[in-house]
Amino acid sequence: MCERKERNDMKKLFAILMSIMMIACFMPTMAFADGTDNVTVTVVDNKITGKKGEAITEQTVTITFTDNKAFADQLTGTGGWITNLPTGLTQEAMLKTEDNADKKIAIITISGKPEAVSEDPIAITIPQGSIVSVSEALTINPSDNAKFEILSEVPVPTAKDLTYNGQEQPAFEQNDAYTLGGTVKETNVGGSDYQAIITLNPGYRWSTGDDRSEVKKINWNIKKKTPEASDFTFTPPSVDLKYVENQAKTATVKFNNSKYKDSNDSLTVEYYVGDAKKQSATDAATYTVKVNVAENGNFAAKEGVTGDSENPWTFTIAKAEQAAPTETLAGEAPTTQNGQGKIKGTTTAMEYSTDKNFSSPAGAMCGANETAVDPGDYYVRYKEDNNHKPGTASEKITVPAYSAEKPPAGTEIPDSVMNAITAYTGTYDGVGHDAITGLSAAEGGYTVQYKVEGSDDFVDTVPQVKNVADCKKITVQVSKEGLTPKTKDLTPNITKATLTVTADNKGITYGDAVPAYTKTITGFVKNETEAVLSGALSYTCEYQQYSDVKEYDITPKGLASENYDITFTAGTLTVEQKEVGLNWAGYENLKFGDTVNVTATATGTVNDDKIAVTVSGGTDGAVGDHEATATVLTGDKANNYKLPTPAIKKYNVAKAIAGKVPTQYVLLARSNSEMQSVDLSSFIPDNALNLQYNIQPMVEDGLIDKTGESNKVDKVNKKYKFKLAAQSKYTAQKVTIEITSDNYETFSVEINVETTTAKIPKVKVTPITHTYDGKALNKSLITGSAVDATDDQVNVAGTFDWTDGAPTNVADSGKYNVTFTPNEAGYAAVTTVVNVTINKADHENLTDNETAKQGEAYQLDFMKKFNLQKFSYRGPQVNKGNDLFAVEPKFDGETGYLTFRFKKDAKVGETATITVQVNESANYNAFTITIKVTVAKKSSDSSSGGGSYYPYTPSTPSKPAAPNLDKTKTDSTTALNAAATANKYDVAEQAEVKKILDKANADIKNAKTEAEVKAIEEAAQAEIDKILTTEEKAIVAALDNVEKRDFATKSKVITRKGGKKVIRLTWTAPDGVDVDGYEIFRSTKKNSGFGKKPYFTTSNTRYTNTKDLKAGKTYYYKVRAFVVINGERVYTDYSLKANRKL
Repeated sequence: MCERKERNDMKKLFAILMSIMMIACFMPTMAFADGTDNVTVTVVDNKITGKKGEAITEQTVTITFTDNKAFADQLTGTGGWITNLPTGLTQEAMLKTEDNADKKIAIITISGKPEAVSEDPIAITIPQGSIVSVSEALTINPSDNAKFEILSEVPVPTAKDLTYNGQEQPAFEQNDAYTLGGTVKETNVGGSDYQAIITLNPGYRWSTGDDRSEVKKINWNIKKKTPEASDFTFTPPSVDLKYVENQAKTATVKFNNSKYKDSNDSLTVEYYVGDAKKQSATDAATYTVKVNVAENGNFAAKEGVTGDSENPWTFTIAKAEQAAPTETLAGEAPTTQNGQGKIKGTTTAMEYSTDKNFSSPAGAMCGANETAVDPGDYYVRYKEDNNHKPGTASEKITVPAYSAEKPPAGTEIPDSVMNAITAYTGTYDGVGHDAITGLSAAEGGYTVQYKVEGSDDFVDTVPQVKNVADCKKITVQVSKEGLTPKTKDLTPNITKATLTVTADNKGITYGDAVPAYTKTITGFVKNETEAVLSGALSYTCEYQQYSDVKEYDITPKGLASENYDITFTAGTLTVEQKEVGLNWAGYENLKFGDTVNVTATATGTVNDDKIAVTVSGGTDGAVGDHEATATVLTGDKANNYKLPTPAIKKYNVAKAIAGKVPTQYVLLARSNSEMQSVDLSSFIPDNALNLQYNIQPMVEDGLIDKTGESNKVDKVNKKYKFKLAAQSKYTAQKVTIEITSDNYETFSVEINVETTTAKIPKVKVTPITHTYDGKALNKSLITGSAVDATDDQVNVAGTFDWTDGAPTNVADSGKYNVTFTPNEAGYAAVTTVVNVTINKADHENLTDNETAKQGEAYQLDFMKKFNLQKFSYRGPQVNKGNDLFAVEPKFDGETGYLTFRFKKDAKVGETATITVQVNESANYNAFTITIKVTVAKKSSDSSSGGGSYYPYTPSTPSKPAAPNLDKTKTDSTTALNAAATANKYDVAEQAEVKKILDKANADIKNAKTEAEVKAIEEAAQAEIDKILTTEEKAIVAALDNVEKRDFATKSKVITRKGGKKVIRLTWTAPDGVDVDGYEIFRSTKKNSGFGKKPYFTTSNTRYTNTKDLKAGKTYYYKVRAFVVINGERVYTDYSLKANRKL
């Protein structure tokens, strides 16, 4: 008894130690004892995953009990196991016993809709009574990997669309689902993006399916603000402003400091009078202030920001006051009886009047130095100008009357006076000048008069010169009472000012149109503008659209001026390279073994330039990530283009699928303990790299010896080696070997080892190469040999067959199990693997002949005609007769029909050839379809009520050439033969034609004029035309059969996903005819408005109207079927109308 107790105590101690070891290894396992037996409980690391509020269906937690065989039968009960099941979920436990009988498994199935989130580890309690020998419930706490993950989903937040406003702004909304970190609010625009770090809170996961613990790093920024007047403070120069010569006034514009802390260095203030920009605010005027904002940290660039009507940015500089003249002004009497006196000391900036208030009369302009006036009292003041008000009047100036006192007689005008008088010389400055200078020497009683070339009289006023053209010869006459007058010829000289016209530099991109050229003109005087120039400005430049990339001279020309010497200076037009786009190909869905050739084609080229792209690095076919780089553009015009930056395409080469391999393989093993092997290379691609083998745990255990080198893979020779256990009750064993490599997806080889006492032959099979023929490969294609396993010289005869079914299609190529069955008794049937390659078959090229009428739309159900349901094709292409088409051949996008239309004047009998390239399919190589279409005469416009037409004109002409009837013919044999040949008349029909022609010949013999002969011929022809051939009678019968048919149409409004409402029509095919298609007519009126052209044509018995629909409107539909007979459409009656209000 004591020994037993000690033994039990030792067992308990051992169980405790084992439990501690398993806990230390994070194994969710528990061992407990009752009586004399131990039981081990293992919980698989299951996770119950789901979303709060959404149903969970049949997720499971598995618990495995292991003990000795005698104890296993004590496991009973199906009570509640999981004690912390989230609200809304239910559990159902099921117990089962494994085949080896020393395990029992509890599978707990979880279902329902969780009402709350949970991230708790699963707590399991084995209910009391579930195991007979356990007297109380046992609690198991699995590892943290066995847990609930019932979470709420939340979308990954996106940053707000923020624009700088001078205030701190948050970029993200707060949310209970996550915690905001990093930079989530800011005031200023970032020089680089800000980064927010957003961490999920417990109980949530991203709705994108990412791991819930993932931290999102989101870059964001604040957009620069476009400046507005309200962003600035405007301060005019002062309240009371008056003109002061050469003194500019300054207004200030600064950022509104109450909102923004931005630097004012980016602001440029400008002054405008009307639309004219001024260099400064100096002259008297009303100025508008505008500010140009250069791009800075928080503001985008903008020019011309100014106030509005409510808060204008303006100020006014008033005209200045003028004092009375300070010059010495004096009156001088006339020197002749009837002459004028002078006011001496005046300037052209002055005016004079006899009225001190200058109102009546108003002021008259003074001359330079002196002003000629009649004797009397005068007042002088400065005139009003752009910057000044009228000045204060001077004191009264008296011009005395003429005095009779004369100078001594006999003297001449002194040479000093004449020599002092000279002509004006200067450069054009836009200002008027006295043409004669030096007149001060003639003061004191001298009279100076002037006569300009081309005039007859001397005048007292000094001529003025301003323009170069004003410089004419002037005769100056100086006289004085008692002296002999003298004259002098003088010519003023004004040289042209220098003016430079410079073409502005321009920059464009290759392919751009010729830009609008502009210029800058410097050298104008006195604020003159281009308006004073003559001629038309133009430019010469070699650049034309699509000229090559380089610099071109822009040379202005065409302007002229009498006052300016114009210099034309060339500008530069710089043509930059155009950046191409890149259309990458060959980079998608790549797997190891594919021929990798990543290519790029240039997009965005112009002028039909042919530009090729050279790509480097786009051929690496190894598994992993790679880059292809566009490096060079080539072609005649390549220098005009540039690659984008970067010009890189990343691509990935995935692991390949090992291809078709048998899912199971039967291996016969000899019933002894010798080492045996399976050649795994039959299942493994030859180029597989870094092979790894994982022998899966065997469910049925006992047949294979697992000691030593048995049950291992010889990696060098790619063989699975095993030997049978010395003693085993089993005769079969399933071995699953999982094979991984660097370049192929993981796959498994399942080997069913079965023992046999029969002899096992060694079998070799020949790889099969076959061309697709639409049939499963016959077993006769399997060839090979077999020899006795113990003696290679002994051949074993037998037959081969497919073990699991034969392949058929090209895509079925791969490895297949085949069974060799020996003919001789005592040998076992053996399964081996054969490699099968099925190549694509060549499809014969197809031809077809069609007939289409002049000017009429033609359509051919191309796919049905050539049975191309499993093919794709491209084209069509016209190889001959392209000039016959009014509408070239194309495939209709909705019906798939081949459609075209010959010209109305296409010559009857001419042919066009259309080819369509059929692409290679899964089992066939590409091939060509050639369609020869012959032009036929257009049909009659008459039609029957049902839509067909009479008389029917078959494609074979029913009229022979005009019968050869004339007075010399006594019979109609020749004409009859021609008619019979052309119309294929049968014997009875020929008899009718002969009767008509014989009568016509008899009548012609009695005819007296050619007109009578012609009338007889036409009447005979008309009678012959009424005779229908057998073919035509069959066609007419078919026409009648089609036209008698009718059918009904139904309609209903249906709502598609997204809420769009459409109208669906359905109908049944008319009985008794093989319909080729249906024409649908639509109207918004019940009995009219359907038109002659169908709204839609289809070969189906339903149609959904999705476009041209308005809510609240009623639409009416009618349908007619058509059958194509001898190349023509023949129509049934219209269906009953269907209507539907949307």
